[in-house]
Amino acid sequence: MKPKVTVDNHELMALIEEAIHNNQMVDLKVKGHSMMPFLRDNESVVTLSKSMDYKLYDIVLFKYNNHYFLHRIVKINREELICGGDGLLTYEHIKKEDIVAKVTSFITKDKLTDTQDLKYIKRVKRWWRLRFLRRILLKWYRLKK
Repeated sequence: MKPKVTVDNHELMALIEEAIHNNQMVDLKVKGHSMMPFLRDNESVVTLSKSMDYKLYDIVLFKYNNHYFLHRIVKINREELICGGDGLLTYEHIKKEDIVAKVTSFITKDKLTDTQDLKYIKRVKRWWRLRFLRRILLKWYRLKK
C-alpha cells in the first residue's frame, strides 16, 4: 500500500507545473464537482501532460485569478480561450499561456477513458448541446448515483 502524503495546494501546483515543464506526465485526483458528470469529486484521476495543441472540448489545467482550475475549452478565439466546467453555467476567459497542462486520459470507477476517443468526444458534444437542461440533468445524475 502506498503511503499517503498531504501537501498544501500551492506547493502541489508548483510541483505539478515543474513536472509538466520537464515533460513528465502527472496523475491528479479530481477535487470538486464542476466537471460532473464526466469527472467525479474524489473518484476520478486525470493524467496531465504538456501540450501546445488545444482543441475544442479539451480539458485543461489552468491558472485563473490566482487559482487553478480543471475545466473544458468550450470556445477558441484568436486572443483567448473560453473554458467552463461541465457542471457549471459560468465561464473563464484565459490565454494559452495560462494553461499548465492538458488532460490526456482519466480513470473513473476503474474505467480508463482516452480524451481523444471518438465515443467520448460525441458524449461531450451532446452534453454541451444540452447545457440549457444542465441543472435538471445533473440533479437526475446525482440521484442515480
